[in-house]
Amino acid sequence: MMDRTSQPPGRTAGRPRRAAQLAERAGLGPFTSVVVPIYNEQATLPNLVATLVASDLVDEVVCVDDGSTDSSREILRTFGRRIALVELPENRGKGGAMAEGVWRAHGSIVVFVDADLLNLSEEHLRALVGPLLDGTARASLGFFPGESGYSRFIARITGPRFTGERAYFRRDLLAHLPRIATTRFGAEVYLNRLYSKHETVVVPLPGLSGLGKEDKRPTGVATREYAGEMLEVTREYLRRRPAWERR
Repeated sequence: MMDRTSQPPGRTAGRPRRAAQLAERAGLGPFTSVVVPIYNEQATLPNLVATLVASDLVDEVVCVDDGSTDSSREILRTFGRRIALVELPENRGKGGAMAEGVWRAHGSIVVFVDADLLNLSEEHLRALVGPLLDGTARASLGFFPGESGYSRFIARITGPRFTGERAYFRRDLLAHLPRIATTRFGAEVYLNRLYSKHETVVVPLPGLSGLGKEDKRPTGVATREYAGEMLEVTREYLRRRPAWERR
């Protein structure tokens, strides 16, 4: 349930947000949180999270385990206090995990990254955050040249990019979190419709790669997951025309 105020609950509230506010008032720049939605990503988590916690651009790493049944949760626990770990008791879908991560985040900028990335770098993070820092965009969407044919096909339908790598101002997302929480794999489609093309920048992330479902699951399972994802994406897209088409 998303019956919350703008202040995250529990032990993540209070001092971390106050520290973020003080840092920004002191001229140290925006406090940046990275939110990672996770479901059964044990193969890629160790390197991905290690990269994020070591980044000079990242002030907070919020990892949301969305009811994983593999060893993802145990891997995340090894990072201790270096990350903010949210453990959902059951799978809510990607949108539910993303919304929960934003509620728990303390940064004025929120960056989303997928948990199945293989070689995320400081340069990729800088490319995502840059358009928000210099005031040229309210939404930054990243893509990499080697993205799957499936992602390219979905992007032709939903536009401007079907990507898990994106950045926003947290204040812009708060009012939308109850809705995002219900979208499952339609989350990126919903987010795409929030801003016009003039408010959105698409940035290349050269050298970035990730695992497809077929690389992580048996063929039958991967096929069923792709079919379910396609259904959720299509359902969300058909709700109404997105901003980038209307303006």
